[in-house]
Amino acid sequence: MKKFTKEFLGESSNADDCEIINPEIIDFEIDKNTDELIATTEDAIVIVNHSLGYKIKAYLKDFVWSRSGDDGRFQIYPLFEELNSTDEKEKNNWQINRLDTYKGSFRHFLKSCAEGKVYEEGFRLMRSYVNPRLIYSDRSDSLSRQKKIDLDTLLYPRIKKNSEDEYCAIYGGLIQVVYLRNGEELNYNNYREKLIGNASFNILKEFTLKREKNITGIKPHQSSWIIFPSGELYFNRNGICSDVSPYGKKFAGYWAWKRVADLLPYDYKYSLSDESIK
Repeated sequence: MKKFTKEFLGESSNADDCEIINPEIIDFEIDKNTDELIATTEDAIVIVNHSLGYKIKAYLKDFVWSRSGDDGRFQIYPLFEELNSTDEKEKNNWQINRLDTYKGSFRHFLKSCAEGKVYEEGFRLMRSYVNPRLIYSDRSDSLSRQKKIDLDTLLYPRIKKNSEDEYCAIYGGLIQVVYLRNGEELNYNNYREKLIGNASFNILKEFTLKREKNITGIKPHQSSWIIFPSGELYFNRNGICSDVSPYGKKFAGYWAWKRVADLLPYDYKYSLSDESIK
């Protein structure tokens, strides 16, 4: 249960304020051949997210995760319900946390793709290494100086508009995506350390500390990597992926670290009034 909770909800600041209120309905088994943890349930897992102000009924279709490593997959059908509060400060905090969760997310990225505003929204991207040992060779320094014409040339020929509300991203390789307008949570450091080892982590940690002190002049950022196993991914103009291919994307980096505790309902919309609250 401890392993499931960590991998399912995640380890972000939002996850710190989440709780599964009916854990007794979840059944577990271990695949002895692959040493994977498999979770199943016949009813919805009920999650209260005190950070974002939602109660979520998550219908679990699939959950398989390596017990010794940090790779796996899960698929859910979530139903969101707003939490009630008479405390205006608490409700304002929910709005702020939702905005922070949305900005820089994969959903935000896809919506920017549909609108043709990826550069304007603060994203930068480039082709990346496929070798897992090199995948975390963070090149955010050069990406922060990327020109709009270079990003447009790489991205937009691969975004196809199929209809008024359906888009398809077509790409067979690995891409690094950097979001320049927000930094990575401190909680993410432990996850990154597990993946790239202590030696590499110490170098990155030193660089991060310098960056946060503005010694290097590079702004804090979020780094993620993505690949489409089938070579294409379908999504709508709001950045919601199609159910046609639930495992049509594989993440590494910051997006991989974000889990159920960082989900927002499909009807969530970014509002300038949320910025004014901050």
